[in-house]
Parts: sequence; C-alpha cells; structure tokens
Amino acid sequence: MTLEYFCEYFNPIYKKEVEKLLSHFCLYSKNKNIDNLIKKTLDLSSGGKRIRAYVCALSYEAKNKQDLAKIKNQLIAIELLHFFALIHDDVMDNSTMRHGKKTINSFGKKENEILKSKNESIIIGDLIFSYSYRLFLKDNKSEESISVFDTLIEEVIFGQTLDLELSQELNYTQDNVISKMLYKTARYTFTRPIQIGILFRNESHNISVLKKAEVFGDSIGMMFQIDDDLLDIFGDTKITNKNTFQDIEGFQATILTSFVFENKKYKKQLTSYLGKTLTEKDKLDLKNIFIESGALNKTTLLKEKYIKTANNSLVGSPEFSVKWKNLITTLSNRKK
Repeated sequence: MTLEYFCEYFNPIYKKEVEKLLSHFCLYSKNKNIDNLIKKTLDLSSGGKRIRAYVCALSYEAKNKQDLAKIKNQLIAIELLHFFALIHDDVMDNSTMRHGKKTINSFGKKENEILKSKNESIIIGDLIFSYSYRLFLKDNKSEESISVFDTLIEEVIFGQTLDLELSQELNYTQDNVISKMLYKTARYTFTRPIQIGILFRNESHNISVLKKAEVFGDSIGMMFQIDDDLLDIFGDTKITNKNTFQDIEGFQATILTSFVFENKKYKKQLTSYLGKTLTEKDKLDLKNIFIESGALNKTTLLKEKYIKTANNSLVGSPEFSVKWKNLITTLSNRKK
C-alpha cells in the first residue's frame, strides 16, 4: 500500500468527517462570522501529507481499503489531532501561511481583527481536539492503543512547551533541541502512530516489537524534523508553499542553530538576526552563516545517521519492511 493509494482512500472520508464535525457546530445558532470561520477551517483542512495516519495504517499492515475501513475512526482521529496542533502552532508562531493558504489566525488588518482571528484559531483548535479524542475512542477495544494515544498527546504538548521555553534563549544545548525534536515531531508523527497500528494488529503481548518500533519511529521522525529545519532555510518556497526562515524570525531553537552556536564568532552573527523580519539580503547572509560555520554539513551527517538507524530497525513482515524502506527513501528526499 503506497501513500498515494492510502490518500486516495483516506482523503475523502477525512474530508467528510471534518465537514460533519464543523457543520454540526454551526447548527447551534446561525451566525455569518462563525460560518465564515468554518469555511476557512474546512479550506485549511484539505492540505497535508497524511503521514501520521499512513504510518499507522502501514504498521497495521493494511493491504486494501477493507483493512483500512476497520480502523478508519482512529486514522481520522490521528489526523484531526495533527490539524488541531497545527492551528494552535500557527497562533504561537504567528504563521500566516499553511499548505499554501492563509492560516486561520492571519485574517484581519486592524489590531482588534487580528486578535479576533487568533482567538478564533484557539477555539476551533479546541473543538477539533475534542472531536479527535472522541473519534479515537469510538469502536476501539484496544485499551493499550488508547494509552499510547494519551502518551502521544502528552508528549506533543511537552514538546511544544519545551519549544516555547527554548525560544528567545541563547544558551540552549543540542540535547535540548534533540529533546524538543523527539517529543514535538518524532514521537507524535511516527513512533506513537506506528505503535498504535501494531497494537491494532494484536501484538500487544510482544514488548520487544513495540520497543523496536520506538527505535525505528524515533529515527525516521528525527530525520523528518531535520529535513523540516533544512527546508526552512534552504527550501524553495514555490515548492514548499511556506515562507522560509520562519524559525529565525520566530527566534526558534533548531538543530541548525544549535550547531552554529558551537562557534562564538558565528553565534554572534546569527543572534543579530534572530526574532527580526528578514530582507532577501539577510536570508542570503544567513545561508552563508549556516554553510561556513559547518552547521549544514553537521546537520546533513546527523540526518544520515538517523536514516541508517531507521533502515537497521525496520518493523513488520518482510513484505512491509520493503514498504518502510521505500517510505524512508521518499521522505529523506522530500522537497516540501
């Protein structure tokens, strides 16, 4: 089952569920502003790679649409949780673009209008979070999968909190950044969804399988986040549909910046740009800092290390091990 095959099945049912949720929300009372908020949310929900739901389905070893239908509620719940996290993340990062579209928090020109759109984002995110949890519990007889889903939620919130605490700091370490990457991205995007799929496949008794899945998921997830950091600096905005240098303008701690911080000279240069709106010249100068300091090379080598670990700890049957290898190759070469 390829990602393309999965999305062909999954995207229509995901869209239907989101529409069902948000349409029901509008029934309490007719209000044109709320209707407009729902339209913006529906529009934004159509984007995304569906990676989290896909890796869950892959570890469940679903081979066809009939197999996928057995866990569709949980697959949708995982993606809805991600959608909630993105909405709140955009508020915290003051992001204006997501999937090539305006974020919910970026509407309005006057101060009161901007504040209103941010508040709307928080509210609609809360609604989607509650629906995600409710849907994950629906027709779910696996208590262990629910426990892992609880852990997933707690870990991603911790990762986001750590991210917030590290922002505006100038004395964080690589270990701090690695922890943030692990909990904010790797565990929530790969490790826990993979373990949930395994539990649905009735392998709860095999602790070693779940442990191996953790090593595998952590490795592919760290590789995935490293690429996000690289694309933020060196990506093509026409392909990514996102603004570049958002991490620098948002004073974010990344693996790239942590490597730059190893050198006092380059650290001083980099810090002069953090938290500022950047010109095209600034961006070019920053790219040179990341290259000349050796940060780009060190980051690339770290990515290769995680790829190797992932390939050496594949999960599942031989048939699906091949699919995992193909996914690793695809993700490690992504441009967006």
